[in-house]
Amino acid sequence: MISSLIITVGTRQVGWRSPDGIVRSLGADAARGVPSHVDELYQELGIERKSHEAAAQWSVRDLGERLYLHCQIENDFSPVVLLLDAEIIAKEAARDLQQVILWGTQQPDTVPWQYRRMDTLWLAELMAGAIRERYEQLTVEVWAPLLEANDHLAIIEEIETKLINHAEQGVGADQELTFLIQNRGSTPAIASALEISAAAIVRQYGVKLLIPKEPRPAFANDDQGRASAQVSTFYRSMPLGKYFWPIEKPGTGSVAWVSVNPFNI
Repeated sequence: MISSLIITVGTRQVGWRSPDGIVRSLGADAARGVPSHVDELYQELGIERKSHEAAAQWSVRDLGERLYLHCQIENDFSPVVLLLDAEIIAKEAARDLQQVILWGTQQPDTVPWQYRRMDTLWLAELMAGAIRERYEQLTVEVWAPLLEANDHLAIIEEIETKLINHAEQGVGADQELTFLIQNRGSTPAIASALEISAAAIVRQYGVKLLIPKEPRPAFANDDQGRASAQVSTFYRSMPLGKYFWPIEKPGTGSVAWVSVNPFNI
């Protein structure tokens, strides 16, 4: 048996370990009581934080690209911290994990910068670089289709196409494939689209939801009062098939799948 891990990448999944030892979250932007890590990371890079346009200050899309280029130049992704997924990848890599697929958002230029500035394609690339560096045996891909982040139907169609193609191309006739899905950090539209798509293929392939326990508190202060992002150290595995059962109409080939447990767990 082999397994492929699909992670939907959100703004709070990637941290950066600065020279002062603080792990700064690329999604912590001084809103709702979180620290101003984004400002601090621009300062660390020696770059003045600007705006794409009025009311659209640079954010994870711009910062993620700058940090990714920094890692490439230095040939070193060690500062990248996987805030939600480090434990998942470490444990699954010790089992039968062979591939990690990172789904990042990349919205078309018809979407205002107010929303595009939060796209996570470069966070996905940062994660990919870190995973490749730490787990040379794993194959790592980044999927970043040009879609609006709230276009639910288009996202479902894209995910289902990619999942089916991946399964058909990447698995031999004598191999059993299991999809592992971690969708905790992404937008609601992408998270639910992946769950729907997973339910659609659960009859053909093994599907498990991997649910990281988010650290509480999300940030902890050091002895100098500086807030550092915390890393998830525990996750649950939920086989998806056991939460669905089929109803087949007599005399037809039509099968409906009924959920016997909600995803909001």
